[in-house]
Amino acid sequence: MTKQVEILYGGERFTLARTDSGQVRQDILAAVSSGTAMWLEVNSGEGGPQRADVLIAPGVPVVVLGIDEPDGPSEGPGWNGVDGAPDDL
Repeated sequence: MTKQVEILYGGERFTLARTDSGQVRQDILAAVSSGTAMWLEVNSGEGGPQRADVLIAPGVPVVVLGIDEPDGPSEGPGWNGVDGAPDDL
């Protein structure tokens, strides 16, 4: 499971919390492959997000970005603190 899934749609960024990006991609592919449209419930906005629905249909571009849970701390020994990358990269 990913921490968050971001959907880029119509030049806007939407989110889905605590879901699997692979499952979202499969759901979208199933709808588009069948030639039917589907509504995808997403969150819109920062801070206190509002519920929104985006229409997924053949010919409508959409990007699915999965943001994974971190494997460990992003600070402390071994981290450079500048870009979040380990010092040895």
